[in-house]
Amino acid sequence: QLGKAIGSNYHFAEIGYQWAFDEKASDLLYGGYGVQHTINKHLALGTELYGWMPAGDSANYQIVTTLGGVYTFNEHWSLKASLSHTLRDTDRGGPAPSGVCYAVWNF
Repeated sequence: QLGKAIGSNYHFAEIGYQWAFDEKASDLLYGGYGVQHTINKHLALGTELYGWMPAGDSANYQIVTTLGGVYTFNEHWSLKASLSHTLRDTDRGGPAPSGVCYAVWNF
């Protein structure tokens, strides 16, 4: 992942390769671009467009868009949440929403 803060916005792009260690899964190529806007020392909101493709199967790619936020309580704890929606998803038969929320501990 590469990123650059410009004012109160953090822009980032990522590209990678994920190896599958199970014969029921496949290796994946993935990548994306996002921006996160810092509102104040506690709150940041952002969006990302990313996707992945099984290695050797370029017709079976997925594209997802995400809106999310980070609330930082202090230097050690933050809460992250995001809502996503697939724009193209052949594994589940078409576009579908999803969400995630988790606590982060920085040590």
